[in-house]
Amino acid sequence: MRSARRLAVALGLALLLAACGISIEEEEATPEPGQPVVVVRPTPGTPAASVVPETPSSTELPTCYQPTPQEPAVEGTPVEPSERIASPSPVPTPSHYEPLPLQEDATLEARLRQALGDEVEAYGVVVKSLDDGRGALINPDKVFYAASLFKVAVMYEVFHQQALGLLSFDERLLVTPYYAGFDLGTLPVEVCQTLSIGEALGYMMSISDNTSAVLLQDRVGSANINRSLEALGLTTTHLLPDDLPATAADMALLMEMIAQGKAVDAEASQEMVNLLASEELDNGLRAGVASAESARGGSGGERTLVAHKTGNWSNATHDVGIVYAPGTSYVIAVLSEKPYETETTAKLSQVVYEYYIGEVGHEEGE
Repeated sequence: MRSARRLAVALGLALLLAACGISIEEEEATPEPGQPVVVVRPTPGTPAASVVPETPSSTELPTCYQPTPQEPAVEGTPVEPSERIASPSPVPTPSHYEPLPLQEDATLEARLRQALGDEVEAYGVVVKSLDDGRGALINPDKVFYAASLFKVAVMYEVFHQQALGLLSFDERLLVTPYYAGFDLGTLPVEVCQTLSIGEALGYMMSISDNTSAVLLQDRVGSANINRSLEALGLTTTHLLPDDLPATAADMALLMEMIAQGKAVDAEASQEMVNLLASEELDNGLRAGVASAESARGGSGGERTLVAHKTGNWSNATHDVGIVYAPGTSYVIAVLSEKPYETETTAKLSQVVYEYYIGEVGHEEGE
């Protein structure tokens, strides 16, 4: 059963590659020296305001493209223009984001390498405290297949273009047979019904719905996503016609930007954090935090929140996010070329949590 599901996922993501071409834009403000660090936290119990689900009304639906007997929908047939959203022309790019300087922590890196053992070359790991920049790097620029991590880039560009007044979260997108073809069992509406942009964001980030992701990707344009990513300072992560490259360094940069409230603006960053916190697959970063808390006899107070995004594939197991631990917050990106192997990700997450929490406890004891 599990192998069949993995095959279905593989086939679906193969289709995604055919549709993806990436580019990202965003505006970032450079922090003033000496200013206190502001970390955006998930709004407890409140989903992003833009992703309240609605039930589409059949009376408001536009005409949906359907193949005719003279124009059969067979594999290899060119996609009809009416089946796919026309992406916008190039839009203004965001300002470069200046990250918090990394202070490499040799002890933390040694513990991560010990946890990885002989598998170290199969992983890319970036960890950074949002308090003081202390962290560790392991193969930060190693290139991996992004799998569903590309949805973080899509999410960013949607908010970027919304801030520019180029789209509204209430705008409805038609699920034509082309977009429905990317479904792997999570499509929330029927073919020829619509999703609002806000709803599509929610489904893309919480249950990693592929149809919603490709709808949004086409609506903002892959080229615009890529241009934004480059402008922000990401060096490798792109949506290409035949590949989805990503690195731990790039993904950690995106997470830091969101956590610092610098992804488009503070309000957009807050909504992005809420969307990341809605992720329903919790067998990686969040599982490691839970194990660490359990080993410590529970958090004993403030609950640790994890806002993250996973990406799994036959040659990729990724989890990137922001961890809001008691007394400290940090970003963590774990990418690997392993197929559906989440135990190591959870182990690394536990190591990092215990290290930072131990440091906080030591400082408080002093």
